[in-house]
Amino acid sequence: MKNFVGKAAAVIQAHQLRLTSPRKMLIAFLDENTSPMTPYEIRDLLKSQGQKADVVTIYRILDEFEKIGLVHKVMTLGRYVRCDEIELEAHCEKDDDCHHYLICENCHKVEEISGENLHDLEKVIATQMKFRVKRHFLEFLGLCSKCKK
Repeated sequence: MKNFVGKAAAVIQAHQLRLTSPRKMLIAFLDENTSPMTPYEIRDLLKSQGQKADVVTIYRILDEFEKIGLVHKVMTLGRYVRCDEIELEAHCEKDDDCHHYLICENCHKVEEISGENLHDLEKVIATQMKFRVKRHFLEFLGLCSKCKK
């Protein structure tokens, strides 16, 4: 994504959060690393680059970033991946957008896809089952084009 750093900074400021040094460090890291990673993997890579970051801080920042749409947690892998949509601010803050993922079981590549909006199904669940859905996750497991060859 072009200018992830600038767009991420704008989203953070739009949510009235301070652009602290740890947040800047994680934004820069996410700008250069697009693979899904655990907070421990992020910490280890930052450490190998000579930067100090503790796992608790990374978890806290990733949680904040997830709430404002900068990253998404891939439930199947227990890893975080940055939002790769071109219009980051518009895409990840819409209430009517759904995030769906294709996850390669072999190489763990994660691809975000736009697709069917599941809010109509959520309304049916709320009406028929008297259940209020707060969030949903849809992840497709399989093999990417490289791994299936």
